[in-house]
Amino acid sequence: GELLCVGSNPHKYFIIWLDLYDNSTYGALVFSEEESPVKFLISDLSSKKAVISWADSLFVIVYQTEDGKIRASRFDNKGVDIDNEDLYIASGKTSGGIDIAFCDEGGIIVWNQNGIQCARLSKEFKLLGRTGFTSFPLTKKNGWRPKICYGDGVFFLVYSTGDLYGERVRFDGTIIDQPSILLCQDPGYVTANSFNIAFDGEQFLIVFRDDRYGNREGDITLIKFDQQENIEFETISK
Repeated sequence: GELLCVGSNPHKYFIIWLDLYDNSTYGALVFSEEESPVKFLISDLSSKKAVISWADSLFVIVYQTEDGKIRASRFDNKGVDIDNEDLYIASGKTSGGIDIAFCDEGGIIVWNQNGIQCARLSKEFKLLGRTGFTSFPLTKKNGWRPKICYGDGVFFLVYSTGDLYGERVRFDGTIIDQPSILLCQDPGYVTANSFNIAFDGEQFLIVFRDDRYGNREGDITLIKFDQQENIEFETISK
């Protein structure tokens, strides 16, 4: 099979993969080395993009199937799909990946479809609406693999247009940073496909491969960004 993504909560791992034999999308819950994984069907359609988040004691899966539709599902700790049917989010040709983050009010899903798009989900797993989501004038070739994270009362969206940008957004869709904040200028094309973000309780952390100085191998670099808009760089590995 083809591994799509891995997620976890404090006790279990959740794995999603594409079965190349029957071209369907499967998931599995892995409890421990002593217990056998629980395998189940997510969709009888193939998927190329998927992301997992842990929210409100449930695993939330967002994935795009071969028909171009982005869907979301919720699974409990035993791998049981708790909804009668998947929640339809959007459809159309996308580039890059999909990401999701949650706060107490609900979640925000982001993806690139001729610019960064978003969908907001309520705590009750209802679609609140879809909209364009960034103040930067994106083109079809820009906004690769948007990533989103929640911390300290705001969502933080990071995306690459050749440069690496970030902007803080409230759950209601209000963009705090207009224009977007330039985090790193021209870090190299590879950054478009190889960065991740997290929140450590005080600041947002962005890890990426830095090709700014002509090093084709690239240094693994950490950006620290806080609510006072301080930006600090740290080289993790050369």
